Amino acid sequence: GRFWLIIASVGFFYYTLWVIGMPFVDEDYKATVSQFFPPLELALIIPSAIGSIVFIALVARAYHLVRLSRRADKTD
Repeated sequence: GRFWLIIASVGFFYYTLWVIGMPFVDEDYKATVSQFFPPLELALIIPSAIGSIVFIALVARAYHLVRLSRRADKTD
């Protein structure tokens, strides 16, 4: 559990630096600092894609459970 907590904390810190810190980097250092981070547009695309996939999976699971419940009700 501690390992995953450390991984999540490092990921959160990196994402925070990427999204919140990058716009405040001076233009003189922007080329040097930006080599450590992907383009800023991905900061919104990646979480949106992951959220959409999780949402679709949850809806599919709920649909599956409702179908199983209704099928069980018909046989009773």
